[in-house]
Amino acid sequence: MTKAVTFGVLVVLLCVCRCLWFMLEVLMTKNENNSHAFLRKMVEDIKQTKDAQCPDDAKANEVLTHTLTCTHTLIHTQCSKQTMKATAAERSRKVRRHKTKHSQSHTSTNTMH
Repeated sequence: MTKAVTFGVLVVLLCVCRCLWFMLEVLMTKNENNSHAFLRKMVEDIKQTKDAQCPDDAKANEVLTHTLTCTHTLIHTQCSKQTMKATAAERSRKVRRHKTKHSQSHTSTNTMH
């Protein structure tokens, strides 16, 4: 059964998401050494653990789980957006290179005649 979320809890979750993205954005922008996959795997591994400071506290473990779920969602959605942007940019570069090569070969063919 799903628990009802109060407005106060929603505001806190949104604040946590903004703080998480503030920290993750720097790491995800470069995507060096496939950092998106590394971050996703790290979050999944941490999600399988309990809070180190209070492992028997159900509320602390619930907060940890929700925070990591939010982190995982941010990584997934932002990774998808950045991957799409990078893919589109690469596609544009390839099209421009192809057009440049095509126009150069067409120009050199015309000057030969």
